[in-house]
Amino acid sequence: MAAEMEESYGRTVLAVSCLDLDETQLGEILQKVLYEFPVRELDFALPRWVTMLDKGHWLQTEVYTAAMQLSEKISRMKDVSDSGRRRWTARPWKTPPSVG
Repeated sequence: MAAEMEESYGRTVLAVSCLDLDETQLGEILQKVLYEFPVRELDFALPRWVTMLDKGHWLQTEVYTAAMQLSEKISRMKDVSDSGRRRWTARPWKTPPSVG
């Protein structure tokens, strides 16, 4: 039944017995509930040297592009949590243009 409800509503569903609930289980439930909250804003802290690069620098462009792509995939707190279902994988940097 829980799996059907998850599929139907697109949210985490937990089947628990309230009579047998302990402190650890209650903590897990609260964590799951908090992870369902929507993300409205992301704040990226970039090193100053990245922001000081010339506009259009290949590395700066790659960093900004990666940040934008990541933000498009995030809708709930569990999407950015280490214990969420999704794992973000890094992709290799593109080869920088030849300097010459």
